[in-house]
Amino acid sequence: MSWRGRVGLLSRLAAVAVLLAGMLGAQSITVYSEFRRVDPFGRIVPQDRGGEPREILSPLAARNAHLTFHVVVEAPPGKYFYLVVGTNPEKVFQISVYKEMWRREGKAWIPDRLLPVTLPYLGQLPDRYHGLPNQKVECFLLDVFVPAGVNPGRVKLEPQVNVGDSWAIYPMEVRISVVAAPALRIQPGRQPGVKLPADAAVLGPLREYLCGTPEKRGDSRESIRQIIRRNALEDLAIARQLEKQLGKEAVAKGILRGLGWDRASFCAAKEVTGPLGPEWYLRGRDFLRQGLTSPP
Repeated sequence: MSWRGRVGLLSRLAAVAVLLAGMLGAQSITVYSEFRRVDPFGRIVPQDRGGEPREILSPLAARNAHLTFHVVVEAPPGKYFYLVVGTNPEKVFQISVYKEMWRREGKAWIPDRLLPVTLPYLGQLPDRYHGLPNQKVECFLLDVFVPAGVNPGRVKLEPQVNVGDSWAIYPMEVRISVVAAPALRIQPGRQPGVKLPADAAVLGPLREYLCGTPEKRGDSRESIRQIIRRNALEDLAIARQLEKQLGKEAVAKGILRGLGWDRASFCAAKEVTGPLGPEWYLRGRDFLRQGLTSPP
């Protein structure tokens, strides 16, 4: 079976697994990109709902850089569940997992602060730590670092949730690129407001690189916004390498292709919006990680 055929089959199987879990009242597990934050009731927060959420089955990774996902677990109320993350081959990645902590903003609950947890993680819904009696899901941030020495290729990455004798698995196969991000020492930057769409966290680094507008420095508190920013800085380190081959205008066009803008339009814009919602940036990230040697 071809690679595209396998991806299509995995997609259908994942959809069937989620459907059956809902019909049977069993556990389920869903994975979103870092730009789709989820509330305690299993809904993408209003700020991050623009466009159609990207299906996360075969993410492209650069070496010496991170991949980050939201993992959403649903389990029968009052039942203990275990969260684990399987890889094949083993010990390729350096994996960190955080429980996402929600904060009330008006009528919305938005995740932001991160609590490190160890795997396997034992949890229960609703979680008394949150104190939300109507809580339907637990949300985790899965932060995956791909070491520089890893060989390009494919590695299975499977978040899994167990309740009793039952398992739900979200199948992913990470494509590790030939591209490696340069070593980077990241300075903390000012975090955008938590009520802004998730892609606001990439705009400071992007405007500094594309427009020459210095990013304002800030604190180093660990949050979803800081991790999104860190990932963008890794991408832009790759962009500076690629610029030597393609020139800055071609690299800018590749980064902004999810918006369909050129560099001048981006730098002049007071607001960044597009039909892909906050995930517009993922198209630019894919461009940087493909290892192109000609303009997009």
